[in-house]
Amino acid sequence: MYPSISNAPSWTLYFNITEGCNNSCCFCASNSPEQEKHYISTEIVCNSLKKYKLDANSHIVINGGEPTTHPGFMQILNCAIETGGRVTLFTNGRSFASKKHNSNPAIQNLQRISIPLYGAQQDVHDQLVGRKGAWEQTVAGLKNLDALRNSNLGPEELELKLLAVGPSLSEWPKIITFLDRIIRPPERVVLSGLILSNTLLAHRQELIPTMQNLLLPINETIRRLREIRIKLILLWEIPWCLLDNDNLEYFLETRHQNRSKKKMPVVKDVYFDYRFPEGIELSPKNQETSEDEALMCENCKLRSCCNGVPAYIRLAREGTNVLHLSSTR
Repeated sequence: MYPSISNAPSWTLYFNITEGCNNSCCFCASNSPEQEKHYISTEIVCNSLKKYKLDANSHIVINGGEPTTHPGFMQILNCAIETGGRVTLFTNGRSFASKKHNSNPAIQNLQRISIPLYGAQQDVHDQLVGRKGAWEQTVAGLKNLDALRNSNLGPEELELKLLAVGPSLSEWPKIITFLDRIIRPPERVVLSGLILSNTLLAHRQELIPTMQNLLLPINETIRRLREIRIKLILLWEIPWCLLDNDNLEYFLETRHQNRSKKKMPVVKDVYFDYRFPEGIELSPKNQETSEDEALMCENCKLRSCCNGVPAYIRLAREGTNVLHLSSTR
């Protein structure tokens, strides 16, 4: 008999432990060497983790910047694992090219490691992240983590993240083909829109794709992912009206199959970074749209399942008709 879920909230604690990074991505807010001094102390992070009553339903996210550049990274990871909650690490993967972190037992107890890749060859990737040799290290990191997975010594899930950066879009299908040759398929793949930042907006024309730019890469990439039987494909801030009929049918069916039928605990989100080292509790998001945008979504048949409307609002200013796209499904 399963234990009943109490009225006590479950927690998601989201730590941006450092703004520093060993990459200098042209689309990221954390791309300046000045950011290295902006981090939360190891002691504060570990003490914060102890303040909350965490259990197996709780989720701890370790992010940055690049979290592996934090001077107390491994200690923080161990503190997070010791809570008994599910721990996710977002990283560019470069640090895992060496044996420094791979041999630590904490890696085995991670629920998920998420790593982005921007090209199937080094030129596109290295240019976007601003570091020569970064692609080679990220790929080596993926191979090392895959070896740990194959020995049951790695994270439960390896996640590949593909960001919708304009110059990277044509690489997406090639990345899937390339990775399928060198590692076991990741458990999750996320196709993600971009987080708006001043750095990104300064290069808006070159980096932010239009709906038309996204159309072919999204659908071809999903087809390739389905061919290699990826268990979970997610769209973050990517509008579902971009999907062709076949891919849309797949997503709707997958969503129906994965919808939980058991009662879930109430989740409270708390965010930490160097400005908020004690954490701030986040309220549920209220999506703000203009009257015209709200009307477009209201009449879209995908409204109940699509989390990509914000991406549509940001990217489709040139007049792509979401009503027409969705009404033909």
